[in-house]
Amino acid sequence: HHLVLMPDAPLDLALLLDRGRSTGSEVALFIEQAARLASNPSIVTRRVSPDSADGSVLAAADIAIVDASSAARQPLGDVLRDFVESGGGLLLTMQDTADTNEGEPASRRSNDSELLRGIGELRRFPGKGTGIRMSPVAADQLLDRIDGAELAAALAGTRVFMARDVKFDNMLRPGRILARLSDGEPWLIEQRLGRGRLLVMTTGLSSLWSNLVLERGFLPLLHATLRHLGSRPATALSTNLGGVVDLERQLAGLPGAADWRGYLATGGSLIVEPPSSGEQRLPPGEHLYQPDSAGLYQVHRADGRPPRLLFAVNPAPTESLLQGAGEASLRERIQWRTAPQHGATAAANNDDQETGAPPGWYLLGLAAILLFLEALLANRLSRGRARAAEPGATPVQNPGG
Repeated sequence: HHLVLMPDAPLDLALLLDRGRSTGSEVALFIEQAARLASNPSIVTRRVSPDSADGSVLAAADIAIVDASSAARQPLGDVLRDFVESGGGLLLTMQDTADTNEGEPASRRSNDSELLRGIGELRRFPGKGTGIRMSPVAADQLLDRIDGAELAAALAGTRVFMARDVKFDNMLRPGRILARLSDGEPWLIEQRLGRGRLLVMTTGLSSLWSNLVLERGFLPLLHATLRHLGSRPATALSTNLGGVVDLERQLAGLPGAADWRGYLATGGSLIVEPPSSGEQRLPPGEHLYQPDSAGLYQVHRADGRPPRLLFAVNPAPTESLLQGAGEASLRERIQWRTAPQHGATAAANNDDQETGAPPGWYLLGLAAILLFLEALLANRLSRGRARAAEPGATPVQNPGG
């Protein structure tokens, strides 16, 4: 298998929240703390005043979070729409808790921001509030970027106290519902604008709207949402032989994602550099590629502009599987075999095996004889001393004395 390398450029998150309101500061603090714990990719947050945000400020951002009250102001509404259409990701949350339409001043003038089309009046849920449930249609969009157990934890204890009505026939673009409230009304709506994504949340993130930010599953849910908006894959890219790589989706994880998508949309070609020598030029606009050998691949634009995408292709998993063996073959493989021996050692061992005597038997016999003689001598000496000590016994003369 091969080492998987993947550029992990951080996501740049711009927070355009009204800091003049206590709820705006509260939400910004929650998001900043949660973003610090994100990885693969990491998330860098910066606060941007809605009054000073323009196209140049958002040009460096990959994703943005804005409250609907700020988005209702012009020219910010047009700036945000251009940001999304050029490939950015935008999460639009509610903030105004007045009973009028979101973004509509007290004089009930119609707001000018097209992003808020279809956002209606406020609904309140007295008592313990209502819950949230994910829609099955989100399985290929958001659920594949978050662990199912963590998602259940994120939503199981969530209680919503207020939400905005949505009229789909008045919305800017038809959208898909990624999550609903317990009564069936939309909670999270996704719209595609140009090359970017817009997520509309019919509640706010402050404690006035729900307890979502206090739930332990808020972190994985927020991280998955921001990765989804930024079109970043949640894991490093690798595949097995026989698989197909969606280069457009993987290239979106690199800096300059909007430029990459625009290049392919206008008929640009990609160059693939396989592990072996040579290059493969894909047809104009083609973004699906099937590798034919294991190793590390590089992909770049035909016009040579950076950056490059690097991904790994591993051998097919079946090549690592052991073949099954029958009973007879298995017995033959595990039966006892005597290790081969050579030289004098083998001859000595063969002699021992023929006589049935263990190695060094003669040494053991010699040691036994010596012990017997020592015991006999000690016994005779002790008897002689005993007789010499008896009364009237004649002393034993030393023959040499």
